[in-house]
Amino acid sequence: MKRIYHVILLASFSLPALAFSQTNDYRLPFSAGYLLDESGNPDKCGFDPELSERLLKTLGEHWGYGYDSLLVDLQGWQNSPYVTIDSIGASVQNRAIWELTITADTILLKPRRRVYIHARTHPGEVQSWWVTREMIHILLAEDEYSRSVRDSCVFHIVPMYNPDGVELEYPRENANGIDIESNWNKYPVQPEVAVLRKRFYELMTSGAPIEVALNMHSAYGTKRYFVYHDAAGTSADYAALQRQFIEDTRAFFPGGIQPWSFFVSWKNGTATQYPESWFWLNYRASVMALTYEDMNDPSAGDFYRTAHALVRGIMAYLNRKSTKVSTTVTPALSGMVLEQNYPNPFNPVTTITYQLEQNAPVGIRIYDMQGRERAVLFEGTQTAGRHSVTWDATGWPSGVYYIGMQAGTYRGIKQAVLVR
Repeated sequence: MKRIYHVILLASFSLPALAFSQTNDYRLPFSAGYLLDESGNPDKCGFDPELSERLLKTLGEHWGYGYDSLLVDLQGWQNSPYVTIDSIGASVQNRAIWELTITADTILLKPRRRVYIHARTHPGEVQSWWVTREMIHILLAEDEYSRSVRDSCVFHIVPMYNPDGVELEYPRENANGIDIESNWNKYPVQPEVAVLRKRFYELMTSGAPIEVALNMHSAYGTKRYFVYHDAAGTSADYAALQRQFIEDTRAFFPGGIQPWSFFVSWKNGTATQYPESWFWLNYRASVMALTYEDMNDPSAGDFYRTAHALVRGIMAYLNRKSTKVSTTVTPALSGMVLEQNYPNPFNPVTTITYQLEQNAPVGIRIYDMQGRERAVLFEGTQTAGRHSVTWDATGWPSGVYYIGMQAGTYRGIKQAVLVR
């Protein structure tokens, strides 16, 4: 059943045709705006205010696609029998954050594989949205391939994660002037971050958790690439999985998407501020969570070809994953599980629950944001089954902490937010 709530057309017009030239001499240097993020890694998008203003003037109001344009598209997409459209929450200025759920209109006895995609975190990076828009068109098509994708998968797509920033023409920030791409380890989190994080958690605790999560961006310069997370910030096994995913995707767009080694991040350890950080810290290698960067200049194009490669790459990864048995890919299936503490955020007491598939030595520890051990909540041998421990943080300062669990060879990490 498809449904759409509270959509008011602010204007009745279709999206203007894109008029980008593939031979345009206007180029933004790839090195422009190379900043360091708070973890000491190169900023994955880069940013230059002057170049951003030039791009806005070139593309037009709201970088060529505003919130009213989205509402027009939503009205069109809802006519498909394969789409459910709903609001998952609201922005600072109370604009709805819309989510499309795309899958077959038939009922299966087994869960479908789940994919999550969100775009327009940085409003000025509109090119990655046009790639996402073409992915929607592919997923809604009536050809044999699109039907096979819908039969096996559920795609969730948030087309405009930062609608306030789009309308205010902020290149990177929401209405509060905060870059919500790097707000995932802050307190208080911004409303948009809270909305998306809540949705991720709902789906990760469902019968069919997210297996691929793409964060759609556009970088200054004339290159398309994925942000690869180094093994220093993840693990050797996950690094190998990323390389496989990226190279499988590139195979569908030879010469278009750069090799996996083009942009390597997290060389100095795990960055904690991004959506991909949240997935890694909470679910490790069970989710292929990556940022995709499209070209962020007027020479951008090939949106359909890029979208085709991304959809095919996702399906290649899921098919490859289903034919292999590896506890490093899906650690939650091992029977050793660290659950999210509840409540979270909390003040001052929270409960930490975990499961053991067999008798095992267990350690439950608290770490600060610098990775320093702050407390040992439990250490000893426990029997198979479900256990819990209480953390009383009376006297602790507000902030973000990490709960670490070691049980045999299992390692689990959850983020906990203490508020006062």
